[in-house]
Amino acid sequence: METKRRGCLGRTALGCSGHCPLLVALMCSALLVPALCEQLPACQIQPSTQRPLCDCSVEQESTVICGNRTPKLTRIPSALPEDITILDVNNNAITMIAKDDFIHLERVRTIFLQQNQIATIEDGAFANLHSLQLLVLYNNRLTQVPDTWFQHLPSITTIDLSRNDIQTIDKRAFLTVPASKNPDG
Repeated sequence: METKRRGCLGRTALGCSGHCPLLVALMCSALLVPALCEQLPACQIQPSTQRPLCDCSVEQESTVICGNRTPKLTRIPSALPEDITILDVNNNAITMIAKDDFIHLERVRTIFLQQNQIATIEDGAFANLHSLQLLVLYNNRLTQVPDTWFQHLPSITTIDLSRNDIQTIDKRAFLTVPASKNPDG
């Protein structure tokens, strides 16, 4: 099966056509306005030689990879495709996960957020992720795990919080997380 690749170059967001990809790529360079690119749609079909904000592919699963970018992302890209099942935003400079960052990603099963600088996760940031099975927050700057982060995650099987400086874990933090299943039965 052929892989379809998509990239963020904001045609719809800026109302552009024709030579717009080059203009937007220039605007998204580190010297101009990298924050503008984070507001543009993360994935859009564009034939371009410029590196997009995120790489998107559709093979067996709909995957969006926004990891290892230059310049590094400072927040979760807006307007992610609603049908994605895997989101990889590793190795960036993201410091906060906002309540509405994942609001429309009801089908996402895996989120990779490792090796960022995440120190804050707003209450309800993961609230609508009913299909989420794997959440990787490895190697960030988290210092606490409140009871509100992982509520309403009925499908979650793995949460990786290793390599954070966690000082406090609320006793109810994992109360609503389904018990892990032993692979041996």
